[in-house]
Order: sequence, then C-alpha cells, then structure tokens
Amino acid sequence: CRNINFMDLSEPVVKSQEKVDDSWFADSLFIGDARMGSVALYSDLGSNGAEIIYDESLGVFSMSTMPVQMSSSTAYDIMIQSAKKHIYYWLGLNELAYASSDEWQESLNQLISDTVTSHPDSDVYVIATLMPKSVFSISGDELKQEVSAQNEKLLSAASSNGAYYIDLSSEMCDKSGVIKDEYLWGDYTLNTDGAQQISDLIAYYTVNRESYVKKICE
Repeated sequence: CRNINFMDLSEPVVKSQEKVDDSWFADSLFIGDARMGSVALYSDLGSNGAEIIYDESLGVFSMSTMPVQMSSSTAYDIMIQSAKKHIYYWLGLNELAYASSDEWQESLNQLISDTVTSHPDSDVYVIATLMPKSVFSISGDELKQEVSAQNEKLLSAASSNGAYYIDLSSEMCDKSGVIKDEYLWGDYTLNTDGAQQISDLIAYYTVNRESYVKKICE
C-alpha cells in the first residue's frame, strides 16, 4: 500500500477561512534560517507548542553538515528523528546567489524527498521566499530575479515530491512585491509585527490531509 496525494501540488496552498488551533502547532516542526529565528523569538508560535529549529547561517546545503543553535545535532538529523505530523521549511535566504544553480535545486529536491519519504504520514510544507529590500549586497532587479528563480525551484521541489508550497507574499508584501516596511527591521530582518504576522498566517495556510491523501493498495 502507498499514500497517494490527489491535491494539485503545482499551486500554492489556498488560505482557509478558518485557522487551525494550537494542537496543530503542538505537533509541528519548523526548520529555517534567520527568518525562522525571528518567528521563534518574536512570535507566539513556540508558546503555541511548535518546535522551532533555526540558525542564522542555515541553508539547504548545510542542513546535514552544520549543528544548529543550542544543539549538537544537525537540522537534518532532528528532522529524521522527529515524530511531528507537520514539518515546515523556510530556507534559502542565505543561498539566493545560488538560486539558479542546478546543484542547489538537486540538494533541495533531495531534502524534500528525504523528508516526505521518512515521514509518509506527515505533511511537509515549503515556505516561499519573501522579497526583502536587499540582502547580501543584492538588490533591485537582480534580487527580484533571484527571488523569483528561487521560488520557482521551491515550488518545483515541493510539487514533485508530494509537499505543499506556501506563498505569503500577497499578505506580507507591498504592491511592488517587497516585504512591507511595517514588518521589517532594516532590509530583511522580520520585526516583532512581521514575525507575529507570519505565525498568524501559517494557521490559515494548512491542508486537511484526509481530504486529499488516500492509501491505495494494489
């Protein structure tokens, strides 16, 4: 028998009219870079029960090589050993310069594949990169192109491996596509309002697994 997902994974998760309760987050693992660090430090996501693993330097390439903050384990090892039912990734900020590389795409695909394969009864979510004002001396049209390229790869990795893609840009960004000033400290760091907004929105961008995933036995 195997699980088959009948949802159209080529499209982002649609916002629900009702948000999930805290029991959802008590069974959730979040892994990410500095953006996830802001959510861990300045929002109620952790106090609602979520396990949040982050490091400012964390990326797809370092998932299995670099111990994360306050741990001797890598984020990859923590993911493999986790029994959580909902696993979220917010990675890529530190690797925008590699967004167009085949190597990054291959590593990303392998990470999502490993996560889905090792957790067949869990939901795996990949969060899109939100457009900062600038990051690592990249700005303007160049940054826009890198963010767009990276998000295409994030969506591709999610959809091809049975994971869900979350895009919060319509609610977090202004008309130019950049994260709203009210949510930032500086050019890309989420402030308390930005971190809390992410926490609030995540509760609406969820998938009812029972509606789409069926066990097929042949």
